This record gives sequence, structure tokens and C-alpha cells, in this order.
Amino acid sequence: MSTRPVRFVPNPTIQGTTAEWYKDRTGSFTAGYWTHPGGLIEVTYNEEEFCVLLEGKVRLTGSDGTVDEYSAGEAFIIPTGFVGKWETLEPVRKWYVIWAPADFKKPEPAQ
Repeated sequence: MSTRPVRFVPNPTIQGTTAEWYKDRTGSFTAGYWTHPGGLIEVTYNEEEFCVLLEGKVRLTGSDGTVDEYSAGEAFIIPTGFVGKWETLEPVRKWYVIWAPADFKKPEPAQ
């Protein structure tokens, strides 16, 4: 494992995929590049994710009904325990950083 900085350089030829650029020695901290052409994904976050949208637009709808939209140039965090829908409204390219400790306990569903 290298202890040198890792340069994030988006590869425009990667489409509809994940490119993990970094993983720490524990596997708990990862960073990379992700694209999605469009559509709806049901999600349950068992990790913390920081996103920077390089291109596109998304809508996150929580199971509690809250709705947030993000566009190219914006950054946001999806916290552990978020349950809902990720909707790609316009094709997305993003950088992401995820922290998911190995001993993490999945949150109990809200009653």
C-alpha cells in the first residue's frame, strides 16, 4: 500500500461503472469515480458517503418523504442510515469518498 497522495483524474471513457481509486489498508475508507446513465435505485446506506457531482443531476428521496436535489458542481453527504431512493435525473459522473468501518452495525429500521 502506498502512503503517497492519490490524484483524482476523471476518465471520460468510463461509463455506467465504478472505478475505485483508493482503499485504505482496513478496507473501511474508499474513494473513486462513479457514473450512472439514469433511473431509480432503492438505497440503504450502511456507510457515510461524500459525493461531488461532476456532471448531471440527482434527486434523493428519503423514506421519511424528504426530497433533495443536487446538480453538477455541488457536493453533499449521504449519512449512515439513509434509506430511500437515488434518482438520476440527468446522466451523472461523480467523485465519491466512503467510510464504512468493519465493525459498523446496521441501523435498525425506524418504527
